[in-house]
Amino acid sequence: MEAGVRAALGRAGAVADVDAPVARAKGRTAAYTAANANRVRVLPVLVLECGADPDAPEARAGWTPLLRASHRGMLAAARFLVEEGGAAASSRDAVGGD
Repeated sequence: MEAGVRAALGRAGAVADVDAPVARAKGRTAAYTAANANRVRVLPVLVLECGADPDAPEARAGWTPLLRASHRGMLAAARFLVEEGGAAASSRDAVGGD
């Protein structure tokens, strides 16, 4: 799976803009989408290899990948984001919620 993610990002030229919110995905970044689905094998590719910002908020409510993973109970994704990905454990959404 990781190799497929690397190949897709490279083909799309997305590595340079890995934090860009995707209109089709309702303004969510790739890291947000991976955290939301608990894709713990994809998150290191995005964050550590491609340089995705683990604190980049999605466009609608300002939720970060960590907030979304925590809210959905995706503990493995949340753990990676904090322990290895450098996400701020004090993340807040656009209205100040955590």
